[in-house]
Amino acid sequence: MRTFNLKIRDSKEVFYDLSLEELKRMADGGEITREDEVREDGHTTWHKAATVKGLLETKS
Repeated sequence: MRTFNLKIRDSKEVFYDLSLEELKRMADGGEITREDEVREDGHTTWHKAATVKGLLETKS
């Protein structure tokens, strides 16, 4: 199973070993902003949450 890390921009807090479902649930609950950063475990490059396809999409 793929897991991800999440770095909260304002607090510098980092969450480890999150599933994609957990990330989506956090995004849906407003816990992740566009400026927070996400990376896949084992990778070194952080990506803004706004650029992660499907994570912060607007619901109609």
